[in-house]
Amino acid sequence: MNKKIKEDPNYPIPEDYKKVKEKELIYDYKMADYIPVPMKTKICMELLDELIFEKLNFHYLEPIISYKEILKVKPVIRKQFKNSSAKNSTPRYLQSLDKQTKPNELNDKIKMSAHKKVRNDKKRAPKLGEILALEVAKFPKGERANVKEIAECLEEVLLAAERGYKELPNREKYGPIGMKNKVIIDKGEKAKEERRILKEKEERRKKRDDQIKNEIKKREEEKKKMLEDTKEERKKKREEKKRRKDELKKKREQAKNERQKEYEEKKDEEMEKMKRKQEEEEEKEKKKKDKFTKENKEFLKQQAKKIRKDFKEMKQEQRSIVEAEKEYEEMDAKLKAQMKKKMEKFFEENKENLKKDKEEKKALNKFMKGKAVTSVFKAYEVQLKYFYDYYCKSEHHELTRDIDRDFSTLNYKEFIKFGYESNIIPTIIPIQQ
Repeated sequence: MNKKIKEDPNYPIPEDYKKVKEKELIYDYKMADYIPVPMKTKICMELLDELIFEKLNFHYLEPIISYKEILKVKPVIRKQFKNSSAKNSTPRYLQSLDKQTKPNELNDKIKMSAHKKVRNDKKRAPKLGEILALEVAKFPKGERANVKEIAECLEEVLLAAERGYKELPNREKYGPIGMKNKVIIDKGEKAKEERRILKEKEERRKKRDDQIKNEIKKREEEKKKMLEDTKEERKKKREEKKRRKDELKKKREQAKNERQKEYEEKKDEEMEKMKRKQEEEEEKEKKKKDKFTKENKEFLKQQAKKIRKDFKEMKQEQRSIVEAEKEYEEMDAKLKAQMKKKMEKFFEENKENLKKDKEEKKALNKFMKGKAVTSVFKAYEVQLKYFYDYYCKSEHHELTRDIDRDFSTLNYKEFIKFGYESNIIPTIIPIQQ
């Protein structure tokens, strides 16, 4: 039923079942739209992900999850209690666990004799297939019993056809050992008598047919004799018909010749008209071409004048641009001179601060080159490298051309994170410093 509902969501289902909507997750391994990457690289990354999945069976892109609603069929489960007093008693389907015996419904066959079992098996209707069972479920409850009987008959016919039977297998005809019933024997004898009576009737009918055929032959012979007498009259009629046909043919041929002459004369007249029209059209086209050449020459002259004017204006614009560039260069030189003066003033005013910075850097370099520090770095080089790489990749980096450089340097956020987590800030060094 789930397969049928996927093809057609309005497909009818039985009464004890219901349609339920369920959410299905769909994973699309694609780059997100918010990542600032050109379309070419986006397509290449997605294609590369597909190729890796085909060959190595894993994705390196994160999936984009979406939801899709799907119809499914589920049974309607109802709790039924026959008696409110029998709540504490064991249910019918657990009786086998209570006394280690099967329920009464399943023990009915034990009480049956061998003869009853065979009769019961033959009376049992064939099990309906999936397609027929679904078709029966479409009908209302009142009509379903009759429809089910028809479907069982059809299933029995189909099973017999699949097994290659020419007739349906015998049902309820013989007993368990193959003994025939008296009633069945009587029916067989009656059928034989009916067949014998039918044979006698068939023989009588054939005799009667032979008599009728003989009478028909006699009548046909008499008709032939009558026809021979009328042959001469028919010959005369045929000759008259031939003469009339010949006269009609002659008349038709004359009319045909006259029509052909008229057609040829009309054709010649139309050809002459067509020639005149062609000559007139050719003259018109020549006049149009002459006009076009004259107008084109005048247009080209006017265009040449316009181009000369535009060229003069372009030269004037170029001169003005050269003058503007000279002015810009002079302004740039003045600005650079002013910047030099300001920088010189800054260095003169902050000589002491700059000297302090240089001294601090020298002190740090000496401290780093000391034996104690270098020995620590040599002893824990692998661990510190792993620690450093971890913090380099802890925050989100924008995609650039030099990815290796981005993932091998600490940005400001990663540096602060490293300080807090390793207890350098604020335990050893204050936050401002």
